[in-house]
Amino acid sequence: MTDPRAPTPAARVIQWLRANWLDVLCLAVVVAMAVKLVWSVDTAHDLMLDDEAIQLERGFRLFHPGDPNGPHGLPPPDYGPVYSFWYAFLHLFVRDPIRLYYVSYSCLVAMISAALYALSRALDAAPVAALVATFLFLVSHVPLIMPYAAHFATLVVFVGCVLAARASTLRRALRWVLVAMILATYVRPELALAFFVVALVAAWLAWRALRRNQVELRAIALEMLGFALAVGALVLVLGEPLGGGRAFFAFGQHYARNVVERDHLTANPWLSYPTFVKQDFGDVTSVAGAARANPSAFARHVLRNVTNLPACFRNVIQPVLLLGLLFGKGASRVTSDVAALFAVAGSIAGAWALWARRKIEPQRAAVLLGFAGIMAASLASALLVYPREHYVLSPLAVMLVLAGVGATVVAQKLAARVRRDTAPRADRLPWPAIATVAISAFLLAIVPSIAHGWCLQTVLSGVTIRPTPPSDALPTARAIARFGIKERVVFLEPRWGYALFSGLEYARLYPGQKDQPFGRFLEAKAIGIIVLTDYYAQDPSFDGDPEFKAFLADPARSGFRLVDVPGSTTRVAVRESLLPN
Repeated sequence: MTDPRAPTPAARVIQWLRANWLDVLCLAVVVAMAVKLVWSVDTAHDLMLDDEAIQLERGFRLFHPGDPNGPHGLPPPDYGPVYSFWYAFLHLFVRDPIRLYYVSYSCLVAMISAALYALSRALDAAPVAALVATFLFLVSHVPLIMPYAAHFATLVVFVGCVLAARASTLRRALRWVLVAMILATYVRPELALAFFVVALVAAWLAWRALRRNQVELRAIALEMLGFALAVGALVLVLGEPLGGGRAFFAFGQHYARNVVERDHLTANPWLSYPTFVKQDFGDVTSVAGAARANPSAFARHVLRNVTNLPACFRNVIQPVLLLGLLFGKGASRVTSDVAALFAVAGSIAGAWALWARRKIEPQRAAVLLGFAGIMAASLASALLVYPREHYVLSPLAVMLVLAGVGATVVAQKLAARVRRDTAPRADRLPWPAIATVAISAFLLAIVPSIAHGWCLQTVLSGVTIRPTPPSDALPTARAIARFGIKERVVFLEPRWGYALFSGLEYARLYPGQKDQPFGRFLEAKAIGIIVLTDYYAQDPSFDGDPEFKAFLADPARSGFRLVDVPGSTTRVAVRESLLPN
């Protein structure tokens, strides 16, 4: 029988809100800052071709066999299928590919910021410290980093770590971290190292618990068997995330980039990387094989990455706050240094504080273990491949979470030293809450919009920020859509995505498929639209083909119309017979 005095669900919600009103406020401010940052972002932020476009199209065409998915309609396992599933989920509600791109981007910025705040609070950071840490993450260059799979992987790991931090035991916490890591591995395959680190430590802890008779063998065996079966089913359905040639492909391209930059060459490393790899490593097919084939060349590559890593970190953490409008050009460097100091010093203090409490709150040790795995995997990728900004994203997020914890611990110790009157007084104002509300309002006011500014800095300086329109993918896709073509058309595009974002029914060809003179290639493949960029001048199969040069000089002779894309250097050649009368 129900107790009539028991509070109703609405009453319980009200009680919870009263008890946690400050966190609700801070979380609302975090979401508001994210929304403000990305508002009308499509007016200033271009679509990303290639990597991001491929991930989106794989989700867009999930369960449709054939390129870009596999024979069963699933994305390749080493190209982040779980991230494509995210796009597939959003596609249920957003049908237009351009809008889908920007909706996904905006949601990721808001969700990862909210997850960072929630994780900081789950690890006992003060609300204001968690808010400042999230603010620094949000106004860093992280929202401008592409591709966005690293954002999604970080979000997955942080959600798992929040659940782990709230778990009642170390075993349950480790389960959440392991689940998050294996899912994140199917977003960014390099995080497999993080999963293996956590799994090995979890196995060692289980063995130690068995030796101390703290747990029964049957319970551990069943738990490990269940997890092994779940991972096995995931591998069976999606495939091996470390299989395929993605890792070596990335290594080869960035090895060539390092050689081109070091020797001041004019070659395009993205196109000519096989030449550089074969020249220095021979016919190898793996990163480990390259290291064995030529240790000195491999070591030079890693050393160059080591020297480039600090600059990459500074670029990522530098706050985008438009402070130059008020304080001059040096303001950006000062804020970058302050943010870096907060992240580095605060993360050391936070990690130390969590480690010191591992016996009292062992679940925090599981979160720290997950953090260590992320840092190790990201560092390995940055050093073995190249210090790309998206490799630094997850470590920076981890450092800021720990910095929020560390700042809280330091503030509490300083307050304990200077506080003289510790007795509670009825007339004392809740200064921490008042300060948090004031800081929340201030941070929300100074967060700029990517497109419009819309911040305290622009108000005080009187400068109006106008968005710089996208100049490549977005205007090109919209120009093609305006052709009004209703039938299926064959695209020749140098980068993946123009056809996808145009919204037309299409088949796609890329320049590497050209295996005959251009005129015959054009007719044999029934090509209807050609996206013309400066790529073709770097590709000998086109630049050295007189038929292609003749086509550029007079496309009408081949039945094509040449259209300039407004605001872009890109041009589009479209077959006249496809255009509606």
